[in-house]
Amino acid sequence: MGIGNVGPYLTDVSEADTYMSLDAGLTWKLIKRGLHSWEFIDQGSIIVLIEDDTPTNILYYSTNYGQDWNEYQFLNNEKIYLRTLTSDPNSKSMYAFILGYKPGRIGEVVSISVNFEDILKKQCGKSDFEEWKVFGKSKKSCLLGHETTYQRKKVDAECYVGDFERKVVKENCPCSEIDYECDYSYWRDPYGKCVLDGVDPKQPENCKKGDVFNGSSGYRKIASSTCTGSFKYDEPVKRICGDENSGENSAVIRKEHQIEEIEDWFYFEDSETLMYLNKYYELFISRNEGLDWEPVQSGEKFSTIVKSPIHKEFALFTTINSRTGYYTVDK
Repeated sequence: MGIGNVGPYLTDVSEADTYMSLDAGLTWKLIKRGLHSWEFIDQGSIIVLIEDDTPTNILYYSTNYGQDWNEYQFLNNEKIYLRTLTSDPNSKSMYAFILGYKPGRIGEVVSISVNFEDILKKQCGKSDFEEWKVFGKSKKSCLLGHETTYQRKKVDAECYVGDFERKVVKENCPCSEIDYECDYSYWRDPYGKCVLDGVDPKQPENCKKGDVFNGSSGYRKIASSTCTGSFKYDEPVKRICGDENSGENSAVIRKEHQIEEIEDWFYFEDSETLMYLNKYYELFISRNEGLDWEPVQSGEKFSTIVKSPIHKEFALFTTINSRTGYYTVDK
């Protein structure tokens, strides 16, 4: 479940609608116009929606993954602004708990408990479930070295899960490149390959220039991957002592800047400007996201950075000398 919009970019939240995905986010379906909060009851057998941005006394619930929606009025005469819609954290309860407040009376909280036990009267059996994988039936879906198959309730099964024990089957996959990450002192270049940045960490300390040693391949297996097979990206490779790569010919630009202990820092929103205050009360600014730094009012001792929560371009800088302060209105 999620709120959002269809288009090339995210619009303001006031223009968002409520969507549902049945394939782990691969595709989405519009289920309700406007903003809604949601909760899963009985491990997803019942999905509950309540409108989020307007006074209401109506909830919507579905027993078939959002294909159809039923309406239920949880308050007789009054309406509330929703504050919380929740249930058992494991989604095993048949109750939905609602907290809200009446329009114009924010301090007066209303609580409602809705029982869905009479909606689904039969407990699910084995025939009410189907096998489900993250990427569907036609594509191999290996993640962290194994493929997981779940039991998901069928769309048309009118039953509650309750304490029915659903099986989760994990099957190891053959190792591939996605089961490996870059080793220490290596980084992924624009083509996705792990390349050396500096000296290989496995180079012996007393290694003479020109000697050969067993160095890192640049890869190491992800610790939580359970993949098996003969594909091993992390097997040692022969390297020559003295060889190193500073990354100067890569697409990555790197500059080192010695920073003393940081006391405070922040970004100006919608800009590349970054500032920090060190333990010596010195203030520094970077206008290219940390690539280059320069002091602010060299020789002055600053004590505090105050960022405006409303005006993105404004910031105030107080000094140890309480009679002096600085501010900016243009980042």
